[in-house]
Amino acid sequence: TVYDLPELEDRDDDIGTRSRFAAWDHEEGEDAVYVAWHTNAPSPGVGTSSYVYGPNPPDGSYDFTGVPGSDKLMAFIHDEIVGDIRRGWDPSWRDRGKYSAYFGEVNPRHNPETPSTLIEIAFHATDSDEQQLKQAPFRRIVARAMYQGIARFFADKDGTQLHLLPEPPTALSARGVGPGRVAVSWRAAEAGPAGLGGDAAERFRVYRSRDGLSWDEG
Repeated sequence: TVYDLPELEDRDDDIGTRSRFAAWDHEEGEDAVYVAWHTNAPSPGVGTSSYVYGPNPPDGSYDFTGVPGSDKLMAFIHDEIVGDIRRGWDPSWRDRGKYSAYFGEVNPRHNPETPSTLIEIAFHATDSDEQQLKQAPFRRIVARAMYQGIARFFADKDGTQLHLLPEPPTALSARGVGPGRVAVSWRAAEAGPAGLGGDAAERFRVYRSRDGLSWDEG
């Protein structure tokens, strides 16, 4: 029931399996979303486009009929990704827009339980976009933007103040200072460009492991 749909060939089951698994794994009452992370194929397209479910083909139209909240989830993630790429990587990055389409991965038939969206980050079949996708700093900007868009969705949904993870600390070091003793030091990361990074760190928590397998409470 999760993987093998009798009306589909095995090669086609994959499309809906991911969201069916998410619904199968979703506990009742758990506040969750489903995000499909994709890259686009037709060349010579460039830029980022995003989708929610609708009965129409991917022809640039919009007729949203998916799980309620999916449209807001798409908007928060899409705007964050495009905005952060422009602020931190390429000011001319193309915003291809927000659309609906009959994509199986966001079809409420497979997952009627959580808001769902499909994000086409860039075009892997276009050389210029492909080169960006290979760059670790670009991928980090997109990954952080994906998370921040989701955080903005939940803050808006719950009517709470938005809190974003700070940037990772820098200059981390661990020095042996005696038998069984280690001194750990670091610097809080400097604030990045406005609207790009996370909130400033207020404090840090250090976790320890005595066996290399599990951690204490910090």
